[in-house]
Parts: sequence; structure tokens; C-alpha cells
Amino acid sequence: MTSTKILIIAVLCAVIAAVAWWLTPHYSEQDKAYYVSVFCTVRHDDSSRFEHDMRAVIEGGNSDYALKKTTYNPALGDRIAASWQALPPADKQAAGQGNGRCQQIMTAQLAR
Repeated sequence: MTSTKILIIAVLCAVIAAVAWWLTPHYSEQDKAYYVSVFCTVRHDDSSRFEHDMRAVIEGGNSDYALKKTTYNPALGDRIAASWQALPPADKQAAGQGNGRCQQIMTAQLAR
């Protein structure tokens, strides 16, 4: 191969890698912490209501006069709910003991 072909292939690989990185969702630590805290305030006995309840809390907290309204991010909500589903029953029971403990367990679960 000539050096021009190798250079073109290298640039093409770099562009593909950059596009793949850009397309994967990236959430700030603040957003994750907010969604975990909201999740820990909703009821955990019915997993089919997680998203509905989280959406109601997040979007329901907007004031009518707010210039920037907070919208629910379904992908992050799904990630939080999936993290809860992946917890062992003992951790789920421990998370039910208090909001602070729930946030610790869920934050550790998300970090995995």
C-alpha cells in the first residue's frame, strides 16, 4: 500500500471513532444524581410505573413562568430503572430503608 492509502484509512478510522463516541449518550454526574434522587423518592413496588412517576416528578416541578423547563430524558430514566432491576433483592430491601441509603446504592450500581 502506498502512504496515501494508509493516511486515508487512518483518517477514516479516526472519523468513525469520533462519530461513534459522539452518538453514544453521555450524561453529566449532576443529571445522574438528580435522576437517582428522583428515583429514590418514587414508589418501588410497581416497576411498570417507574418511568411515569419519574416523568411526573421531573416535569411537574417546572413553574409556569420558567424560561427553561426541565424535560424528562427517557434514555437516562431507562438506565436508572435498569440499574434498579439489576440490583440483588438484599440491596433493594436496603434501599427501601431510606432515601440516603437508596441514593448510595443506586449511585454505586450506576458506577458499575
